[in-house]
This record gives sequence, C-alpha cells and structure tokens, in this order.
Amino acid sequence: MKRYAKQNFSRLWIMALLALVGLLTASDKAFSDQIEAPAKRLGDHFGGGIVFYVDATGQHGLIAAPGDFKDKMSMDKSVTECQALEYDGYRDWRLPSITELNKLYHAKNIVGGFADTDHYYWSSTVEKSSRKGEIVWYQDFGDGTQGYSDSGKTENNRVRAVREF
Repeated sequence: MKRYAKQNFSRLWIMALLALVGLLTASDKAFSDQIEAPAKRLGDHFGGGIVFYVDATGQHGLIAAPGDFKDKMSMDKSVTECQALEYDGYRDWRLPSITELNKLYHAKNIVGGFADTDHYYWSSTVEKSSRKGEIVWYQDFGDGTQGYSDSGKTENNRVRAVREF
C-alpha cells in the first residue's frame, strides 16, 4: 500500500510540474505577444514607401510608393504595371481602390510627389453600369472630387501604387 501511495504522489508531482511549465510557457507567449513593433505614423518611411493610413492599432495600414509612375496610362495598364512593380525589395504593390485613393488624397501633403497638373489618378474600382457598361473610378488630386469614366481602357491618367502592412 505504501508503494502505491508513493507512486501516486510522484505522478501527482510530475503532473503539477508539467502544468506549471505549461502555464509559464503560455504566460511567456502572452507576454511576447504584447511586445510588438512600434506603431507606425502617417509620413513614416516604411516598407518601401510612405505610410499614408494607419489603423487604430498602429500595426496595420497602407503605404504609398514614393512617386507616381513616369507616364500616364490606361486603367488596365495601370493594374498590370502596379502588380509588376518591384521597389525597395517589395513586390506586392497594387493599384489602390477608390476608398484607399481617397485616403491617399487626404494625406497627399504628408506623402508628397503628386502632379501639379493633370490631377486625375486611377483607382482599381470597376463597376458594371446598365447604361455605360463598365465604369472605372478615379480621383482628382487637385480638388478631391471622385468621378468615373466609361473609357478607362483608352483614357490615360496618373498612377500611384500602394501596398499594405
């Protein structure tokens, strides 16, 4: 009987030690999860470009390429060129949606490098219209208005690539 009690007592201690190690490991992971990279701010040079939008956590947002593409281009070519862009080691650039483009417009003085004339910039937002077929949205960086065009395949506008972090 004494031998049986010693074995149970030993097993109990081993189980308690394993539970303690598990708690310490979980606690250590929880602590390390709380240590994050410093929050990003508007205008920070980060991830190959300039931060122009940051979510409430400061850990996620949007980055604009530091400059426009040299030439104005059609919307289809804009999508292709943004997807093919490799800048500062990053290859996940894309054409911004109309919502992202509006955020970029509101941060244009922080980001800089936008055109002084011919202010229209393409977005990736395309919609079907019963009257006009396919329409493509753009933003005027001169006055902030948004509009759409049914000639996005042939009309040429400016392009600024973005990426997420």
